[in-house]
Amino acid sequence: MDEVHCTGQEKRLIDCRFPGWAIHDCKQNEEVGVKCAYNAPVVLRPEWNPLNLEVNKSELLRMRAIGVALVIPDAFQRRQQIRPQSDIAGFFPVLVDLSDGTRGTVCPDYFHAAEAIVFCHQIGTGNGGRVIPMPQHHTGIKGNTSIAIVGHCYGNETSLSDCITYGDPNGVLCKSNFAAAVECLDNLPDLVPERHSLESSSYLQRMSLWLLECALEENCLPDTVYRLIDNNPSKSNQY
Repeated sequence: MDEVHCTGQEKRLIDCRFPGWAIHDCKQNEEVGVKCAYNAPVVLRPEWNPLNLEVNKSELLRMRAIGVALVIPDAFQRRQQIRPQSDIAGFFPVLVDLSDGTRGTVCPDYFHAAEAIVFCHQIGTGNGGRVIPMPQHHTGIKGNTSIAIVGHCYGNETSLSDCITYGDPNGVLCKSNFAAAVECLDNLPDLVPERHSLESSSYLQRMSLWLLECALEENCLPDTVYRLIDNNPSKSNQY
């Protein structure tokens, strides 16, 4: 059997859809095996550790209680570093102040696109952009470890403090000695569907099912289509 597609409702493997017995292009090292699990527990991230950090609960709660506030670059820095999308853009190191007054960098491990959007909106420069790991000595901060972790943003927050933050003046656990830096861009790709363009470019095409090899192989047609083919193999080329 090859190219087997099941819905999960079948009682036997042979009730699933497949091209036919002995119809395959498999090699000797492609045999499939299954390890069945009985009453396997569902492992969920605990609510107190949404970023799945390798830190015990008491330590994580201590770090969570430390306030993390973004350091806003001054107007001159923002003017110098923002560039049109076609040019080589500057990067803002993400600098924060902890509630005890310690200033430092943010670990890049959990700082991604959504966090970059919030960062750029908060400093009033651009709409978001690319995140890179920046060497600590390029950030203007002394030391070689980050003091904060920021993550779990949705992109609609008004401040990075509204996301999940952890702080430690002695340094946080990070996979590298780099710091998070963001390239804030004026223009981002337009991913909003435009109704008039969609209406003017859409069209219908009548085609035999057997010519839709890509759709058949990728299992992207409705189940009723495949059942129709299975139940009427002699007439399926007429559909």
